[in-house]
Amino acid sequence: MIKKKYIIFLFSVFLLAKLQAKDDTPSYINYIQNKGQWNTKVLYQGDFKGGRVFLEKNAFTYLFYPQDGLTQLHPHHKTSQANNSQPITLNFHAVRMEFLGSSSNTTTQQAAKKPFYHNYYLGNDAKKWTSNVPLSEQVLYTNLYQGISLKTFSNNNDVRYDFTVNPLADASLIKLKFTGQNRLSIKDDKLIISTSVGDMAQQAPYAYQVINGQEQQITCKYSLQKDIVSINITGTYNHNLPLIIDPTLVFATFTGSTADNWGMSASYDNAGNGYTAGICFGAGYPLTTGAFQQTFNGGVVNGTYQYLGFDIVASKFDATGSNLLFSTYLGGSDNEQPASIIVDNGDNLIIYGRSYSSDFPVLVGSYDISLNGGAD
Repeated sequence: MIKKKYIIFLFSVFLLAKLQAKDDTPSYINYIQNKGQWNTKVLYQGDFKGGRVFLEKNAFTYLFYPQDGLTQLHPHHKTSQANNSQPITLNFHAVRMEFLGSSSNTTTQQAAKKPFYHNYYLGNDAKKWTSNVPLSEQVLYTNLYQGISLKTFSNNNDVRYDFTVNPLADASLIKLKFTGQNRLSIKDDKLIISTSVGDMAQQAPYAYQVINGQEQQITCKYSLQKDIVSINITGTYNHNLPLIIDPTLVFATFTGSTADNWGMSASYDNAGNGYTAGICFGAGYPLTTGAFQQTFNGGVVNGTYQYLGFDIVASKFDATGSNLLFSTYLGGSDNEQPASIIVDNGDNLIIYGRSYSSDFPVLVGSYDISLNGGAD
């Protein structure tokens, strides 16, 4: 019997938005299935730091936004609309990347699904409501081209996708047609996508083989003709061995409500789970079932120092930063603020801080169950 060996080409491409600003987007991307809540062309949607990506059957559409402009919408920003009589106008920019000449028989499915889901109640027509919408870390495209599949995922909040070229398939079939950008160019082997809100860099494709226990990179590069990008393999390789990629995993995440959120302290336990504590200025913070306090109790609005009322918020993530294990509000009718948190040997979260609330939740038998007050 003759054993056949095949080569699989894996091209790692990831999109980096060169916009230096903070937002409330997770550093990993959850791809959300479209079950009727969005336009029918959209199969999945994901948010990344600096924009949003819409996955279609034969294209990705990126929506980039000006992060500096978004900060102005927060009520505590000195140039926010709440403090400015002039309305704030934000300009967004969309770029579409079409898989030119792709198969009409392409199928998609989610992989690495999350343990939670979304519900959408849009408008007052119950027929348009959607529940149990799954989220995943990856989306797989099968037969994107003849004998070529694709996997899209994220790494450190970057939009990444891999092409897998199966035996006897032709890698030159892969052609990416860009529309909507101001300009396309190649610089230092990177594809530069110029938009009205900044330049985006799509990193050079990377591939390697493991030969005799050693990693050997196989060089490949972009080829640009007007608005069409191809991926050309320029290095030599062993056709009897697979071509693979090496992903990098990083624990980093953002969390927050639709109001302002300030982080104050972080800690971890013996299992590597991460804990955070801070303050939140409004409802909408992501909570978990059975949370100690399910509602935002608010606080005192201080006009002198121009802040709104706030509660403590505390959350626990698993060691990958991908799953929210618990999350809760903590506060009375006035303002609370954590100063530091630790996790003891029994994995109990201990929060140190201050409270101005006479109705702060305390247990019977506590050392001091009443607010003794203080000077203004």
